[in-house]
Amino acid sequence: MSTSLRTIAIAASLAAVLGTTAACGDDDKPTAAKESAGIPTIPEAEFAKVGNELCEANGQAVAANFEKFSSPPKPEEFQHAYDTMIKESYKIVGQFLALGAPEGKTAEFYDVLVEAQQVTEAVEAGGSEAFFATEEDPWEDTVAVLVDDFGLTGCAHEG
Repeated sequence: MSTSLRTIAIAASLAAVLGTTAACGDDDKPTAAKESAGIPTIPEAEFAKVGNELCEANGQAVAANFEKFSSPPKPEEFQHAYDTMIKESYKIVGQFLALGAPEGKTAEFYDVLVEAQQVTEAVEAGGSEAFFATEEDPWEDTVAVLVDDFGLTGCAHEG
């Protein structure tokens, strides 16, 4: 299966998992214990190694667009960087879903994936103008959990 087809399949799987959780339970919040059961688990050391590689590749893909900005940046450069950032944000959630959770932390990891997906959906819904109108990082809290609770220092944003 090609990389793009695999990415689409992973994203579709995640959408199915995340989409079905909204219909479960007494409220709209997914129940991690039930819904995370389908996520594979891997040893923590392997999770940290591969997870950090995924984060670093994701960060490089996003940063490359911002590094290419002309001075002053053109509107199409902003839009391209934004589109890539959204695409990569969805992509890494799918990659993490395929990778699996560190053993013993499946429910917690599922919660982080749901949060990351929701943040990306909100940023996408707001559009590029709203995103670039502020210097706030909407993923800051999610990234902090990945770094602090899962040891994914490769996910830490610079600047």
